[in-house]
Amino acid sequence: MKTEDIEILVQLYFEGIKTYKEACDFILKQDTKINNELFLLLLAISDSMESLAILSRYNKMRDCYVTSRVIYETILNVLTILSTNFEAMDEMMQYTQDEIAKEPARSIATDSEAVFFTFDGNNHSVGFAKHNPIKSKNPRSWTKHNIPNQINLIDKKYGKVASRSLQVAHLTIYRTASNIAHGTLYGMLQAMGLIHGKEIKSFTDTSMIEHNQQVIATLLLTTLQSTYSLIYALDKEIGLEQFEKGFYETLGQLIHEGQKRLSNKSKETNQTSYFTKEDLERKKS
Repeated sequence: MKTEDIEILVQLYFEGIKTYKEACDFILKQDTKINNELFLLLLAISDSMESLAILSRYNKMRDCYVTSRVIYETILNVLTILSTNFEAMDEMMQYTQDEIAKEPARSIATDSEAVFFTFDGNNHSVGFAKHNPIKSKNPRSWTKHNIPNQINLIDKKYGKVASRSLQVAHLTIYRTASNIAHGTLYGMLQAMGLIHGKEIKSFTDTSMIEHNQQVIATLLLTTLQSTYSLIYALDKEIGLEQFEKGFYETLGQLIHEGQKRLSNKSKETNQTSYFTKEDLERKKS
């Protein structure tokens, strides 16, 4: 795979982003059941998709992984809210209020000293103390549903057209993105292409670039498929047929171009979890 190949995929990815943004603009101007808070999550997805496209052009695979997880989890959250008929929105709102309440006072302590931040509504301040003056519980997840349960809820309402892409995205993105975000050695070895039996002595700049480009291509495919899951569900909920069709067409083009460029990828990338158009099993009434 060459840089020119990635650019072709990125251009198609931007076409998907364009259609998604047009759908968001349509939603904003219509009287739908999408409330303001949920709409903000829709905007967050397009923001991170743009970041992924930009990072892809510069072969920044590690950061592409982390940004892909942001896209995946935000899509998952929106679909969970939709699949529970907005009942999960109450959980999201409560979590948001809890986090806002904790924001004015935060601290971290060692055995010898605590450092704390406070905000009185106008001014921020930093303080130091022998004992931690701020007691707060560790943040909880925003929902009582773990990720498999979230995907199961989505599957029950929208079928595997939506759920399968999320399952693939989870396996493709989640664990590796966590390792990269947490700064582990595994995360860096992944970025250098030194996994699945590869050793440091086999490392070359060329092999790393090739490895990263193959992974980036897969992340572009995987996140756009996940976004289609959301467009598909939104079409079922509020009617976005023109945008769903346009997005699906772009997804098909990206899958075709991606398959063509990934067809001779080496097994070391372990990136085979993308679908053909037929695998999406889209059923239109």
